[in-house]
Amino acid sequence: MNDILSRSAVMSLVLLLGACGGDPSNDATTPGSTGDLSMTSSSTSSIDADTSTGHAENSSGGPNTGDTSSSETTGASSETTQGADCDLERIDLPGDNFYPEGVAAYEEHLFVGSIATGEVVRASTCDGVVEDFIPAGILPGAVGLRVDEARSLLWVCASDSTQQTFASLEAFDLSSGAPVASHSWDSPGMCNDIAIDDAGNVYATDSFGHRILRVDEEDARMPTPAETWVAAPEFVVPPEQFGLNGIAWSSGGSLRVGSYADGRLFEIPVLADDTAGAVTVLGGAGTLAGPDGMIPYRRGLLVVEGFATRLSRLDLGELSLTTVADDFDFPTTVAVVGDSAWVAEGQFDHLYGLDPAPPELPFEVRRVRLR
Repeated sequence: MNDILSRSAVMSLVLLLGACGGDPSNDATTPGSTGDLSMTSSSTSSIDADTSTGHAENSSGGPNTGDTSSSETTGASSETTQGADCDLERIDLPGDNFYPEGVAAYEEHLFVGSIATGEVVRASTCDGVVEDFIPAGILPGAVGLRVDEARSLLWVCASDSTQQTFASLEAFDLSSGAPVASHSWDSPGMCNDIAIDDAGNVYATDSFGHRILRVDEEDARMPTPAETWVAAPEFVVPPEQFGLNGIAWSSGGSLRVGSYADGRLFEIPVLADDTAGAVTVLGGAGTLAGPDGMIPYRRGLLVVEGFATRLSRLDLGELSLTTVADDFDFPTTVAVVGDSAWVAEGQFDHLYGLDPAPPELPFEVRRVRLR
């Protein structure tokens, strides 16, 4: 069983990354498809500038109060800002096999995880100093990351992309990197990205299991299993394709989730009894071009679009998509510090053999200025 799942996992990533291998598109939809959102895009975004009006995700992964529900068209923006901007434009990551996937911000630092080695580093966005946080060899692969400031934790999706081992959702001390709790999964899958709601419940996407798992707030520091919170037919993608990926919490009381394979965007409300409400398809196939990491920003989301190799802003009020920056080297996730977004460049075409040449070193996290 594990051998079959291993081949399926690798094939899925190869097929999807192969779709990224052509010329990046500046359109919001993939060729031959249409989205349910009325999208606009541009190669130069109105939020690309060297300005001082920073908006960022809440460091705890909780709501940014400027993030409105999909039905709203106006709203004040009052997101929490992490840290302050410095002059650094890039952060160089160590080694020749890092292949960054997850990135999360706390104060003026970034946490960056390696899908290949499982290590997590902490890097200063001011002087570029990189230090070990979680050494290689503890996790099979470090995928999505989320800072939980309220509990002084860093959450990590621990996943082996070949699925030789089960995934898990791991909590580490935010200061020392010491392990706090491991939340095991009940079946093979890929823990990909993480969100935290107002109450402190933790959610993680399963890219191969077509589901979202959850750890209740009271169990965060206990070694309890992660439980399936919702597994909807809307999440299912064809075999050997990569499904649910980025996930973000909305202050309106819902989760937004992207499907990497076909670019759909979903909204799932969290009901008063903590169960999942009805899944709403905010945007159909082709709405986004390989949505990976996403975080709340103003009236919508900052989204890394892997197929288009760009960072985009999705306005959920006007239902418009704007390119913030593009021409990344297989980007994966994004975090915000001060007035800037930081985008991890995964270079997964080299990791999964699409490009037999060695990766371009050093691996990097790149800065994008926002306004």
